[in-house]
Order: sequence, then C-alpha cells, then structure tokens
Amino acid sequence: MSITRSLVLAFLLLTFSAQAQIQNGGGADVHPEKISAYEAGFTQDFGGWVRLDAAYWGRNFRNVNDPNVFFNTTVIFPNSVAKASRAASTCGLTRPNARVGRVG
Repeated sequence: MSITRSLVLAFLLLTFSAQAQIQNGGGADVHPEKISAYEAGFTQDFGGWVRLDAAYWGRNFRNVNDPNVFFNTTVIFPNSVAKASRAASTCGLTRPNARVGRVG
C-alpha cells in the first residue's frame, strides 16, 4: 500500500469516526422529503346544453431539496425548503354541442 493511499484511508477513518462527528458537529440528520398531493373535482351536464366543470387541488411539501446552480456552472449551493403548501381551484362552463360554423 502506498503512503498516499494510507494517508487517505487514515483521513477517511478519522473523519467519519463517531468521535470526530461529535467534536466537529458533523453527522447532521437528513430528513426525507415528504410530498402530499390531492385533487377533487366534478362535472355536471345540464340537459346537453351546458356543462359545468370544477376542480380543486393542493400539495404539501416538507424538506424538499432545492439546489441552486451558480450561473449555469457546476457550482451548486444546496438548500432545502422546510415547509410549503399550494392550492388552487378551477371552474368552467362549456357548451358541448356548440358549433363554430355551418357546413352545407
């Protein structure tokens, strides 16, 4: 085994030892990402003349990884979003049998 390889191995063993982590404050817990998504909606037809469409959706995020890239280089500033939530709704009326133009 070469001297360089021995030094690298010794450095790795010392760096990742339990005692080194306690002294240096390393070994922070990495929490897993949690994402919940839901959607509810309905469609109601009123005699074939008009159709009502409505929907509601939402998402909840915890510990989401969000790395920032420095000016399109390989330099990355890692960060994470601790907690966020988003929700929205949509509603619309349509005429299913509406004709745009007449033929004939």
